[in-house]
Amino acid sequence: MAIAPSGIAQVSGSGNLLESPTEVNTLVQQGQKLYDAGDFQPALVFWQQASSRFQQRGDRFNQAMALGNLSLTYQQLGQWPQAREAIITSLNLLGDETQDKTPEQLRLLAQVLNIQGNLYLETGEPATALDTWKKTAEIYRRIDHSEGLTQSQINQAEALQNLGLNPRACQVLLLSLGVENQDCKQNGERRLSQASLDQILHGIPAHVQSQHSLALLNLADLLRKLGQPQQAQILLEKLRAQVQYLHHPEDVAQLYLNLGNLERELQHPNQALENYDQVIQLPVSSRLKTQAKVEKLNVLIDQIESQSPQINLLRQSLRNEMYQLPVSQTSVETQIYYAQNLLKLLKRERQDSSLRLSLKAEITTLLDQVTAQTQDHH
Repeated sequence: MAIAPSGIAQVSGSGNLLESPTEVNTLVQQGQKLYDAGDFQPALVFWQQASSRFQQRGDRFNQAMALGNLSLTYQQLGQWPQAREAIITSLNLLGDETQDKTPEQLRLLAQVLNIQGNLYLETGEPATALDTWKKTAEIYRRIDHSEGLTQSQINQAEALQNLGLNPRACQVLLLSLGVENQDCKQNGERRLSQASLDQILHGIPAHVQSQHSLALLNLADLLRKLGQPQQAQILLEKLRAQVQYLHHPEDVAQLYLNLGNLERELQHPNQALENYDQVIQLPVSSRLKTQAKVEKLNVLIDQIESQSPQINLLRQSLRNEMYQLPVSQTSVETQIYYAQNLLKLLKRERQDSSLRLSLKAEITTLLDQVTAQTQDHH
């Protein structure tokens, strides 16, 4: 399922930033620019400096903004103790009381809580993440912020899926797309009704926006998992037709990744491989590229010889990438899935003893790493 990283918290106008937009404004802009480019380590320095400058000026709200983004950047690097410390400090500065805050301050509080929810999800606490994102949804409703509300609902659906509540997740995603009082069942069966599908398609704007596309991507992927590939395909093809309006490369990559997974499930291996290659070629995060490579390996194992150059090159690339992924719930799941593919390759290979030994060693090392990461993670 596609879930966008929690968005960067925006500058609050509660302080004096707009009256003195020189040094500290540059720090914030540089931090956001580096974060958006995936340069997380350098971005840390700018968020730390911005936080210090805001603290010196007594601007608690913008300091909270900088600390929230510092936490989000630590999360991208898998540095969870530092991420927790930064988000706790940020929320302490904001205070959890909502009654006396301006709409702008409430928006910032929701953004920081959104980042905290992402931390909970990636550290294996989906129920707490769900509760946190319910709070952000309440705040966004109160200040009539539709984009924030949609993001909160998308995030809630991700947490629900982690809890194994796929039908409920589907209902929440439908709600985020404006389809009320509906779920993914029809006549007692787990099937999205044609009326609901028509309503979703009718509601897709001519130039689809990022939040809308993310909700559609997540819904399509969930429908695939619920055994409704035809409905999923209709939604994804609708998005593919508007791919030029998806301004973020990560959204485009997630579209092709979802299309690849769907084509694989429909037994269309060549089309699946084409979509995975699209993801690998895009300027996106290593997380998405690695996921696409693992999915590509899954398809190739069923198509070609175990010792083919394609599989060998892909294994070599993935072997290196697996040890560079930041520690998170997502990366642990990716490593386990990669190990499952290696095991499938091992079962297929009956003759080459050296390849079998190599695969066994790699699987053992990978699972040892997952075990160690899981223990350290908590």
